[in-house]
Amino acid sequence: MSSLPKLTRRVPSRVKTAEFKWVRRNFCTMGDTYRKAREGLRPMDTCSWCSHKIEDGEPIGLACGNRGNVVLCDDCAVQALENADE
Repeated sequence: MSSLPKLTRRVPSRVKTAEFKWVRRNFCTMGDTYRKAREGLRPMDTCSWCSHKIEDGEPIGLACGNRGNVVLCDDCAVQALENADE
């Protein structure tokens, strides 16, 4: 059985890890269509891991975390998928 995708980083007093049930890279592309679909809902235009503000034209990754779906920038989505093998 393969391990779950995850992201890890060191913060001053500990190591923070987020595990995901699944990660989908290139879920969609940031743009007006995406913003229109999210209108009236919780905005999901910032990477939940690194806080990168996702700009128009950038691919969006989607992951299922402990508290529901989260948005990841492409770099974090790639990193999470690579860490699934560890």
